[in-house]
Amino acid sequence: MTMLLDWTFSTKRTHNGKKVKGTYLRRIEDIQIALDWYGADQLSAAAKFVAYYWACEKLARAIIGIADKKPAGEIFLEDKPAPKSVTPNLARVREKLGKLEIPFDEARLKLLFEPQENVQKPTSAKRIRDRLFHDLDRRKLTTPQKMSRRFFRLCSIFCVFGAL
Repeated sequence: MTMLLDWTFSTKRTHNGKKVKGTYLRRIEDIQIALDWYGADQLSAAAKFVAYYWACEKLARAIIGIADKKPAGEIFLEDKPAPKSVTPNLARVREKLGKLEIPFDEARLKLLFEPQENVQKPTSAKRIRDRLFHDLDRRKLTTPQKMSRRFFRLCSIFCVFGAL
């Protein structure tokens, strides 16, 4: 028996002459548009880190939703936090990439999403993001500056990979 997918899985950009909003394709394409719109490349290292990590999280949520065959509207709730079941973490993103048969380097995935709890000097973007968002401290703002080149290159790889 063939399962019909929700309309949000459509790859059409228009329907009856109007732009299709709300599809996974549109949401993934909007990642780069938003980074460009806000001038992410011109931001300070800490602000740039937040913008690019947001982009990686959004793409990871799309990957999770697509792998689980959930409508995009259930994954990207307007004005509400994402459900815990689609919050990106290393195990979930790794599992969903595997389910979709999309190869992505494990070491790079760890640099993005490894939780690294109780680590003095985090190297994972997720841990640095959590420290910035939940314990804002000027000493912690130097961390994104120290890892910026490697991290921004990795985020670009992950986001470009998602646009393929």
